[in-house]
Amino acid sequence: MVQQENKKKNILLTLKIINILLILKIINDTLKKNKKRIPDIVLYYSLFLPAYQPNKNIPTSNSFKYIIESNQSQTSGKGHYNAMSVRTLCKKDGSSIINSYIMFKGFRTPGDTDSKELDDFNNPIIRSLKRMYFEEYEITIIDENGKNIGGIGGQLQYQDEGVGTATSVPELTFPINQAYGIYSKYQHGNINWKYDNTGIYLRTLTISPPN
Repeated sequence: MVQQENKKKNILLTLKIINILLILKIINDTLKKNKKRIPDIVLYYSLFLPAYQPNKNIPTSNSFKYIIESNQSQTSGKGHYNAMSVRTLCKKDGSSIINSYIMFKGFRTPGDTDSKELDDFNNPIIRSLKRMYFEEYEITIIDENGKNIGGIGGQLQYQDEGVGTATSVPELTFPINQAYGIYSKYQHGNINWKYDNTGIYLRTLTISPPN
């Protein structure tokens, strides 16, 4: 009789615990749903200044390129194009936004067909390499006193058949490897990068927080 009573008590206690856990789960799920989502941010930059279009393509950037020579990097534009550039972010019409900068460092590496290297039997040397582009970006926002108030940075290597700094792919997703200041909540998020290779060559960056 005592054992039966204890068994009933244990069953009731177990049911109460299960009920409490279910209630806690419902509360937790509700809090997650109601939690305010960090909004996406959309930024722009362009490759050419709109004031000189359509007659001339004047770059929006100050930049320099440098060459790393080797037997595998003799193809102009494709094989050995490496560059650093800096420009301002802009509005959708291409007009500059002061105190907002984006800097790039790019390395364009050649594919097998670009090196034009031949073996002893006059056949192309095959390394199973495709044309690739390694790109590093840094977005920096400063205030009127020149103080950094926010920034985002990251890098990506991707297959690309473009030349120079003009990317041939229509869209990419870059990781956000670092973020600080006004962008700190976007650390470990990503940027959806869309390329319009017409007119001023507008680039649209949709910055999303981590999931």
